Amino acid sequence: MSKLVYEGYYNGRNSGGASEDLFIYDPATNTTIAANITGLGAQPFAALNVASTIDGPELISYNGFTYLNAGDSSGSKGLFVVDDSTGKGHELVGSEGLGNKVGINPQDFIVYDKKVYFNGADGNGDSYLFSTTGGTPQEYNGNNAPQDPQFMAVYDNKLFMNADSSLYAFDDKTNQNQYQDVAAGLNPTDLTVSGVGTQLFDPFTGKAGAPLTKAQDLYMNGNGALYVYDGSGSPTPISNASVNPEDIVATPLQIGVELNGPNKLDLFQQNGVYFSGADNNKGDRGLWFSDGTAGGTKEIASSSSFGVKDLDPRDITVDGPVVFFTANDGLFTDSAGHPGRGLFAYVAGETTVELVKSSQYNLTDGYLSLVGGDQSPTLALVNGNLYFGASHTGASGQAVPQLYELGANGQPSLVTQSSATSGLVPTNLSHT
Repeated sequence: MSKLVYEGYYNGRNSGGASEDLFIYDPATNTTIAANITGLGAQPFAALNVASTIDGPELISYNGFTYLNAGDSSGSKGLFVVDDSTGKGHELVGSEGLGNKVGINPQDFIVYDKKVYFNGADGNGDSYLFSTTGGTPQEYNGNNAPQDPQFMAVYDNKLFMNADSSLYAFDDKTNQNQYQDVAAGLNPTDLTVSGVGTQLFDPFTGKAGAPLTKAQDLYMNGNGALYVYDGSGSPTPISNASVNPEDIVATPLQIGVELNGPNKLDLFQQNGVYFSGADNNKGDRGLWFSDGTAGGTKEIASSSSFGVKDLDPRDITVDGPVVFFTANDGLFTDSAGHPGRGLFAYVAGETTVELVKSSQYNLTDGYLSLVGGDQSPTLALVNGNLYFGASHTGASGQAVPQLYELGANGQPSLVTQSSATSGLVPTNLSHT
């Protein structure tokens, strides 16, 4: 059974709790352990102290271990690893290992070819692709390697990325350590792999209609437009640049019925992606869906539907036919002017409902969506259960964020809380 891994405060930064800022929650036993990591500095996790500028996760859990970016005792950003079963962790490499005063500063973690890959800084301070299997990282800076790989996704047995503002493919399987410049200047972000298109099946004749374009294609934001890539040629735009898709998330195969004539039903299978998109150049953002075609790319939950200026859906998480996301609901504003953000759910082909209102639990933009989007997600689906960071009003009257689970009745239940006045502040939710 999977475990939930996340960053958060416990007893506070100034009371010796710095090594207790990574948590591992086991739903099977309903227990939480604080990781015991050696070699951490005074401010180990950047996401808890300053706004993150990273374009991907700061930690990843794979094969029983969690790899993360953390500040070490020398003041640099090192690569750390934690055993998820015991919570014990240590630094794999920091400034000492590479001769770089800034540190390796690992970002954009992803699993590919049974290794953990990431964007890291080498001894010269240059940013290249690295990988590790739990030991000293390997750097891929040869063969005309591009710098600063971001927004990485595994597709067609290759690792795709934004590097040097172009779409690159890295092949570590069939063509050892080779880079291919697929689309120069596209500046792709939010790379996501999903099936594409719709296939009709006539239950009366037993014949299938047009097949899906391909079992899996690669979606991305290319200079503000939604693009799809099928593994050959160049990516194809399927929206105009005003949509500016963000937080693109794949949807599993959807199966339903479609009317075809007065007395006939066709079964259909549909794949695609959900994303946060701009609404007709108005500047506000709504929830969108695309089946891989221009005609099948549409807004399914708009700001006007909820009476807010900007719905701004983030933390999009798909569970079968249900799409969870956080969004502005216009019901609450905190003392700092942050708009209230609630927890929403959309069921494919139906309407969007708000499950937890910001006015109900004082959920604010600073808590429920701490950093926002897929950069530091504050929603996570583990073993079919949804976990999220939300705030409650403490004894001092201050709203402090804790970790919650969405119950079967649609109401949140408290999983873990902190004794710190700042609250638990859960972010970078992952699972192992």
